[in-house]
Amino acid sequence: MQNAQETSSNLESRYTGMVVFNRAAMLKRLADDESLLQIVIAAFVEDTPKQIDLLRHCLNDGDLQGAKLLAHSIKGAAANAGGDLLREVAFMMEKMGNIVDLNAALEDLEREFERLKNVMEAGS
Repeated sequence: MQNAQETSSNLESRYTGMVVFNRAAMLKRLADDESLLQIVIAAFVEDTPKQIDLLRHCLNDGDLQGAKLLAHSIKGAAANAGGDLLREVAFMMEKMGNIVDLNAALEDLEREFERLKNVMEAGS
């Protein structure tokens, strides 16, 4: 079994050129408004764990469609927040065809969210 560092490295190598937090792109989308950036980050950091928890419940209940919809929602939120790697993990989950694969990918999603959150909070 791979440890978290190896898995994160694999994700980064799979998505070469992507960063955990694309602050520059996010700021550009927000017209370089630092205060708005902080508001968006705070909302993202507060809301995403709730979405991940709902995703986990869907997986536990065997609700494939619900899980895929939540992965899609997380993908969009990550894209808006500048979370390139998290967006890609959520996109990958959205395309998966069964609960087993989605359950396995949930660890990657949670790990990438924590990494993104830590980077965002360190830069705040």
